[in-house]
Amino acid sequence: MNFKKITLRKPVLSMGKFDNSFSDIDIILKFMNIYTPEGKTKYVNRMRYRTNPLFGMVLEHNVTISEKKVEYSYPELKKANIFYVPTGKYFFNREFMDYGDYYELKKNGELIRIEKIYLKDIVEFCTKNRFINNELLYKLLNFRLLGYSDSDIRLLVENLLENKFLLPESEEKIVLSDISEDGILVRPRLSNEMYYLDLPSNDIVELGNFLGRLRKKRNLKGYYELVEEFTDAYSFIKISILDILKNYNFLNKVNEFISINEYDGSEEWTKFICEHLDAYFMTNDKNFLDIRVKKLNFEKNYEYNFDVTVNIIEVKGKLLYNLDTSKPLYRSFSINEEIQENKYSLNYKSENNITNYFLKNKQKKGININYSRNISSDLNLNDLFLTVNEKNREFILTDKDGKQVDISINSPINLKLLDDVCRLLLLVSNIDNIAYNYIPTLIKDYNYIPRLMINRKFIIYREQFVIKYNKLLFSDISKFRDVLLKIYEMCESQDFSYVISDVEIFVDFNDSNVIFFLFKELKKYSILHFKEFIQKDSIIYEKNEHYANEVIISYDVGSHNSKDNCTKLYPIVENPYKRDMLKDWIYLELVLDSFISDVFLALNSILENDIKFFYLFYINGNNERVLRLRCKGINNFHKITFILSSFKLNNFKILPYEKEICRYYNLGIDNFEKFSCEDSKRILNTLKDCVDFDNMTELEKFMLMLENTVYLFDYFSIAYESRYTMLKKYIKGKEDRDKKKLVKININLNKRKIKYFTNKNYIRAEHLSLIHLSNVRLVGNELDIEREVYKYLAIFYKEEKWRTK
Repeated sequence: MNFKKITLRKPVLSMGKFDNSFSDIDIILKFMNIYTPEGKTKYVNRMRYRTNPLFGMVLEHNVTISEKKVEYSYPELKKANIFYVPTGKYFFNREFMDYGDYYELKKNGELIRIEKIYLKDIVEFCTKNRFINNELLYKLLNFRLLGYSDSDIRLLVENLLENKFLLPESEEKIVLSDISEDGILVRPRLSNEMYYLDLPSNDIVELGNFLGRLRKKRNLKGYYELVEEFTDAYSFIKISILDILKNYNFLNKVNEFISINEYDGSEEWTKFICEHLDAYFMTNDKNFLDIRVKKLNFEKNYEYNFDVTVNIIEVKGKLLYNLDTSKPLYRSFSINEEIQENKYSLNYKSENNITNYFLKNKQKKGININYSRNISSDLNLNDLFLTVNEKNREFILTDKDGKQVDISINSPINLKLLDDVCRLLLLVSNIDNIAYNYIPTLIKDYNYIPRLMINRKFIIYREQFVIKYNKLLFSDISKFRDVLLKIYEMCESQDFSYVISDVEIFVDFNDSNVIFFLFKELKKYSILHFKEFIQKDSIIYEKNEHYANEVIISYDVGSHNSKDNCTKLYPIVENPYKRDMLKDWIYLELVLDSFISDVFLALNSILENDIKFFYLFYINGNNERVLRLRCKGINNFHKITFILSSFKLNNFKILPYEKEICRYYNLGIDNFEKFSCEDSKRILNTLKDCVDFDNMTELEKFMLMLENTVYLFDYFSIAYESRYTMLKKYIKGKEDRDKKKLVKININLNKRKIKYFTNKNYIRAEHLSLIHLSNVRLVGNELDIEREVYKYLAIFYKEEKWRTK
């Protein structure tokens, strides 16, 4: 058992008393509409212990296991939280009047004044330069180096934006880079700094071996009987999922199988622990139960990867691993970032693609199946096939190309609540999705449970107790307090947290406000669940501050059949410097005198030679015409340089081509490159019939870009309503009647100069991004014209949307 990757997650806030040193927390609370002191205190108290990545309140670090004790390096939390800096180009608002020590601006009849304290350098910079967000960020970080506090810089940024001290170069509304489309504040969580944990590797291997044995699919009753049922009907051929869904006899067997195996963890495991619990209550001679793994008769063979979530704590010099995190231990591909409270997700991945794809939203008994803000693609059942591996007699789910597909469930939901399609896909997937939670929910049967441990090292259940509402017993708050404190005094642990959903709230039973809060919760939910609070023993300390921790360990069994599980879905971009960059894709950047038609004719001759390449051109910050070419192979590189050698170049660069895997990982980098090549050839075919590019008017560029955008929308088969949703943010400013009419006539006539693709559409994501790149190929980076196109198209689609209703 190998541990392939370890990720440390911890709250931004320490477990110490909250103060104003983290001034950016107020901005988060503001966006959450939390303004009152009571509301702020309540939220902050929760977030000091919660390790779910909610609203950017959690930092993540890649971790390596140290061979000796290594001191933690302080990760500069404030710096890692990144500043709220506007995107795009901005310039200094010259309507501000300079009065020496301060600036003044009249806005809507109100006099706005900004003091010049701390602003001298930034004001001088703004008045002389246009700048983009990373340049402003650099200047602000220099302020930190000069000794200015975080609150001073934060105040500066807020004043600059809110009081229009900085204005966008276009008429676009200022957008903060860390605010998602639905207004929720989202900040980068992954720190670039490597962390070191002083953990014995033997412990982690032992944990993986135990859980790997526990997770074995063959423990499930009736699995191979179900396989035989399938082979009797279909032998070993591939059968469409849609055809299987018509086989009601087989579906009944599937449902029967799921009913037999619908429990929390393995049957033997649950029975074993319950027997020990009964023994404990009879003897009551120690404060924890130590369960020996050797007494558990699990199979040792397993062939798939999995993730485990633990808290690392240290008690009296001994390291303990807490597995009781109120979350399922096994989370394929780790955490789905789109899951929110009471919302769950199903996803699948193909053998050759780490991208998650989501099923369509489906409501059933209050559960949101496959909730996601960024749905990359819908699962098409026509493309899924089922067969059985003749060697190991296990189900294999494949796509239409025969590549294996894995279905995973990211939350512990009851499979009985899913429909036949979802349950069938989960069952036959290679990933074990039935035994989704290996810590049995014993709290249902006992009002009190001691700490349960494996080999006195792994905590699988913390000490906990339950209080159920009794109208007579808890007639008033004083009686409730008496019962609560009496139970609490009987417990071994001195610290407890109140558990609701996946949130644990530390509670002080001596605080009257806490008692009042718990009494309200009891009457609201009829039950209170308390667990011992062990985060106080966390091993994570930084600058004398104590932080809760959660460690996600990705295990790799090393089998040739195993596939990488992507713990954080941060694809690694290839390092082009590790190979001879002239053997694969090559990136050329040429600065030309002009974009005359001869350049495009030359590029068309490249096209005729059937060279695999794609291109972009644009005007850079120095007002130079830049042509960027990406071609494959040294031979193609020589051909391209020979063809373009007749043009005067002001500058010429050969750079390594870094595949933008992260940027286009929903689409797939191979699909991106394929589309870029095909689109480059299509656009060049269009341009060879156009007038001299340098003499093209703005209206001609507008019409070309309009036709291209509409054609691509049609090609991608995007519905009108979806087009409007994608473009509606561009409806700003006054509307030109003539332009609206022109757009409508052009779309209805459907006579276009734009050339068409010869192949069928295969693109399932990143549509607007690809359209933008295509428009850049067509007329250059004419962003103002492109925004105008999007604006009037959005207006057209909006009117069509209402007209057809």
